[in-house]
Amino acid sequence: LDPLAPDLLASLLARYCPDLPQDEQQALAQLSDGSIGDAIALADSGGLELYQTVVKLLGTLDKPDIQGMHALGDSISRAGQQASDRFATLRHLMGQWLARLVIAGARAEAPPEIVPGEGRISAQFLARAPLEQWLEVWEKVTGLMARAESANLDRKQTIVSAFLTMAALHQGDRTPAR
Repeated sequence: LDPLAPDLLASLLARYCPDLPQDEQQALAQLSDGSIGDAIALADSGGLELYQTVVKLLGTLDKPDIQGMHALGDSISRAGQQASDRFATLRHLMGQWLARLVIAGARAEAPPEIVPGEGRISAQFLARAPLEQWLEVWEKVTGLMARAESANLDRKQTIVSAFLTMAALHQGDRTPAR
């Protein structure tokens, strides 16, 4: 089956999650890759708030908000199934953000603005380094997070390392750490 259109997803979210504001329904529709099940799961798990936090931290990479990265890592790395689910959600959202950045750069388009300010942040990223280097960062960050999840590595350190990898390239280091 083809993914559902964002407008259809938003109308389904209005039916199944009527308490969500319309702007959150639209954002969840875009984040869910055409799946109403994923959109509802993101709504139920605080996925949009997590995404907003990620985008906010990405906007600070000129002068990285280390305290914010650690706070995010602390909120994700607590023991238990909920923390594991939140790390999986974070892993998906960060990989998805970088993938949209690379795709938009390859198409010479502006990435979609799912949350306010995201378009400006994405444009800054694309202006700072060549597209192939952002692709390398996507590979490194998604691989790092996958290994952390599968091998039960320190999630907080993984999150901080992922942001610092992006910050290094964003600040002009043309060779992202391996």
